[in-house]
Amino acid sequence: MSGWFARRSERLLPLMAAAGLFLMTGCAGPAGKPGTPVAGVGPVRELNLLAMPSALNLNDKPGADGVAVKVFAVRQGGMKGVPIRSGWIEVLAYEGTFEDAPPTKPFHEWRLNPDQLARSEIKTLMGTGYYLVLDWSPHILHGNRATIIARYLSDSGAPVTSAPSYVAVTAL
Repeated sequence: MSGWFARRSERLLPLMAAAGLFLMTGCAGPAGKPGTPVAGVGPVRELNLLAMPSALNLNDKPGADGVAVKVFAVRQGGMKGVPIRSGWIEVLAYEGTFEDAPPTKPFHEWRLNPDQLARSEIKTLMGTGYYLVLDWSPHILHGNRATIIARYLSDSGAPVTSAPSYVAVTAL
């Protein structure tokens, strides 16, 4: 390989790997059970959460203080994300991973109604979803990983929970 192409490839490889991880992270059905459709949960049977692989620095202070996620709600019998017009989405952030220890109380929670979600709505090949940049400041993480979970709460019925997504937290 020529020197120019090899140098260019070395820089692009980590970016392509990060993009691949972002697109493949965390999908689950009701109550976090992958692929388990449940009637009566409301219009949503599955919630797919895609999280950036590392936490973000969203302000001028050192340290990670947020995360970027995409959330897609899938209806019974469907394969693509649909708009959320009732109920709400909760995104929960926990310190560490669930492999490290059982989940405790989240260190931050975001609750978004359909009007708030509409401002972040995106249309992709995966259907309609929501791109959310979530700030958890002033909380300071003490570990090197965080777990992010999304949950759809309908006006009636059981919540639908995504699979957990793990985010690396590095000193920025």
